[in-house]
Amino acid sequence: MEQTTLINGDFPRNSKGETYGNVYMVNELGREPDLQAAVGEDGIEGYIRNDEIETPKFDTIEEQLAYQKSQPPFWFIPLYDFQGNEIGQFRVSNGSVSMPKGTTLEQARALVAAGANRG
Repeated sequence: MEQTTLINGDFPRNSKGETYGNVYMVNELGREPDLQAAVGEDGIEGYIRNDEIETPKFDTIEEQLAYQKSQPPFWFIPLYDFQGNEIGQFRVSNGSVSMPKGTTLEQARALVAAGANRG
C-alpha cells in the first residue's frame, strides 16, 4: 500500500527498497527520494527517478546555452508507480536561461550563480 507521509522521520520505501515521496518532504529531510512525485502525460499521477532528468553542471552561461541548443525542446522519461513499475510518461522540457531585457553578461552570470547557490 502506498504511504504518503514520512515513516519514523524518513521517506517510505517500496518493496525494492527505493524511497519515494514528494517535493515537500525534501524540504523537511534535506534530500531527495529515489522516486519523486510527478504528474505525467494525460494527468497520470506517479513518480520519476531524479537521476533520469539530471543535466550536466556548467562553469559558464555560454556552456549551458550551447548545451541547451544541442538538445531537443523536450523529451519523455518513464513515469512509475510507487513500486517503481512503469505506468506512463513524464515530459521533460529543455530548460532555458531567461534574463530581463538589457541584462549584461556580468549581471546574467550573477543571477545564474545566485540561482545555483539557492538549490
